[in-house]
Amino acid sequence: MKNNSIPVLMYHSVGFVDNNWIWSHLTCPIKVFENQIIQLKKHGFYTCNMSELNDHYKGLIKLPKKTVALTFDDGYLDNYVYAYPIMKKYGLKGTVFINPEFVEKKQILREIYTENDKNIKKDIHGYLSWNEIIKMEQEGVIFAESHAMTHTWYPKNNNIIDYRHPGDQYIWMTWNNNIEQKPLLQCDNKQLVIYGQPVYEHGKSLETIKNNVDVLLDKYMIEFVKKNGDDKFFLKRDWKDILDKEVLEYKKNNIIASKYESKSDYEQRVFDELISSKKILEEKLNREVLCLCWPGGSATKEGMKIARNIGYQLFTIGNDMSKKEKIKYGNVVGSPGRIKRYTPIQYKVVIKGKEYLVYSKGKYYILQILLNMYYGNTQYVLKIFDRIYRGLNSYAVRRNLHYLAE
Repeated sequence: MKNNSIPVLMYHSVGFVDNNWIWSHLTCPIKVFENQIIQLKKHGFYTCNMSELNDHYKGLIKLPKKTVALTFDDGYLDNYVYAYPIMKKYGLKGTVFINPEFVEKKQILREIYTENDKNIKKDIHGYLSWNEIIKMEQEGVIFAESHAMTHTWYPKNNNIIDYRHPGDQYIWMTWNNNIEQKPLLQCDNKQLVIYGQPVYEHGKSLETIKNNVDVLLDKYMIEFVKKNGDDKFFLKRDWKDILDKEVLEYKKNNIIASKYESKSDYEQRVFDELISSKKILEEKLNREVLCLCWPGGSATKEGMKIARNIGYQLFTIGNDMSKKEKIKYGNVVGSPGRIKRYTPIQYKVVIKGKEYLVYSKGKYYILQILLNMYYGNTQYVLKIFDRIYRGLNSYAVRRNLHYLAE
């Protein structure tokens, strides 16, 4: 049993599920979220921010035994519209991990949810503004920490696995081609999708030695699709086979001019990204930023060294760690500045190829927290829940998913 282990919960979006968003399963429904917050209040839990957690790990302060940390990744606008007023109402606090490239550039404070709000389902596409981030922090509700800058993917070799086409899920390519518009691109913009652009095998930006692919091949394939109907080209059943053959023809007559970044170039890029995020946040918030949440767990051993040298002190676990290392961290005093988080889900289910996360509430939510607190791990209870609900018939599963459509 781990003593004084502090559960760290991972959320992303809070509000209403939007099936037009490719990561809609990451939305915790507002009614479920409020139920969770009520449960924490009812059972006397203290909620800490990352600065407090860092000081607790160092032994500078001692947090109450019944402490949990609520974290929100990516800085979605609904964190301000829905999560913030609910947490403020019950006197709880949390942390949002921010990518400065995604922060809304307008100096605005948008309308938040209230109990008597007739228009509860608001238009909340997009990301937080600096005004909203600062307001939540100044009121002691949600504090900001770093999620690096880009939170994107880069090509890692010359293997073409697909091509941009209507309805694809390569929104990160739209981000990379339109960095200034990232705050407007929670959902992809069809007008910005470059049909026919090759999609290469890729990895998270901070852990990938980037392959600067052949721009002439990209240009050739894009022009080919334009000449053959643009988006209508993809009405052909064998469109991918046609494009694959066209690539082979191109390669017969041209030398592929791609170039991998060097190890030193990669390390410099990681340094630039991590220090830029830290400096921007510190300038906006007027305080030190010591916590880094690795996007998608994209830590490498080189990246960790760079991040520590820059001045980050507290980190989420990442892909630099072995499976055993990831399991053993229980968020206790004396840990090496790595936090292990879990998403409070009761079970997950796939319907018609789409994944749904059914978020915990009531006794299941508290049970998961207690298991994490005393064992530093909730994977076993999650497996049990999953097995139980997998055995239910499809009607029962669909019935339990009713709030996903709200």
